[in-house]
Amino acid sequence: MEIDKLVYKPYIAGNTLNAKRMRNNPTPAEDKMWQDFLKHRPWGYKFTRQKPIGPFILDFYCSELFLAVEVDGEIHQSRKEYDQERTAYLVNCGISVARYRNNEIFNDSDCVYYDLLQFIYELEFDIKNKEN
Repeated sequence: MEIDKLVYKPYIAGNTLNAKRMRNNPTPAEDKMWQDFLKHRPWGYKFTRQKPIGPFILDFYCSELFLAVEVDGEIHQSRKEYDQERTAYLVNCGISVARYRNNEIFNDSDCVYYDLLQFIYELEFDIKNKEN
């Protein structure tokens, strides 16, 4: 399958309003992920919250790394097929997806931090190798 590398992906017009509403009303886990890890440009990378991409709204997105960070709450237990389709769409766009469950963010934040750091290092390594 050929990757449809993301340069610009149109999104559903109503998603911008939904994204703004979601940015103003984050879940507790999304708020903790933002405040503790992503708000202050970790490792030099800018993340945005509730980013519309295609038909979806990503919890967090770094355009420099083509990285989506998704926070999975209880509702994700009943919509695994939807999440798989969503991830497949994003991967087809050239976007890597890091997923963390609410309980990981609240109960094992050090592990989330180091896992995300490792994810970013691996993406940096891949990007540098592709440039050479």
